[in-house]
Amino acid sequence: MLVLILGPRGRSPAGGGDLGHGGSIPRSEGGATTRPLLGYPAPMSSWRDDASQQAQDDLDLLVGEALEMGEKTLLETGTVLPFYLGIGEEEKVIVGSLDDRITAPEMAEKLLALLRKSRSRFRACAIVTDQSFVNQSLGGGEMDAIWVDLCHSEGPALSCYLPYRNTHDAPVLGDLGAQPATNLIWAH
Repeated sequence: MLVLILGPRGRSPAGGGDLGHGGSIPRSEGGATTRPLLGYPAPMSSWRDDASQQAQDDLDLLVGEALEMGEKTLLETGTVLPFYLGIGEEEKVIVGSLDDRITAPEMAEKLLALLRKSRSRFRACAIVTDQSFVNQSLGGGEMDAIWVDLCHSEGPALSCYLPYRNTHDAPVLGDLGAQPATNLIWAH
């Protein structure tokens, strides 16, 4: 496993703004991942109403870092292998991934299991994957996205996604969206 420590937090998240609350990593047969999308963009304000300022700050930081790293990887390689970010002790953001000799869905599931086992080391975590999802508000068409499942130890959880389309030159990025999700790491 690769683990990087980025240092004390403090950078503003890329594309911050209000995000939603409360998802899982659903898998369809054959290893492809398809997620239903509640709307594009989904209405997002309710999780902030009940979340502490610390939880809001933690999730804003993680989504910004996760999307920045995911976008950079996508632009360099054309895909995003699953990785995680967590806010640990001393306000440091920890980034990790697994051996890439397994499939991306297997990697995402192993990362989730690893984070569940070591959740006492973190206050908040994000799992970043490259996924296909069904956009119901656009007629049910399938799209690709950098998908970020965010979970906080206090309970808030949400999924953020940055749709993209691969072209011959480079991926073309869409607009950031978010939707409610289930806390994958700290069940409340």
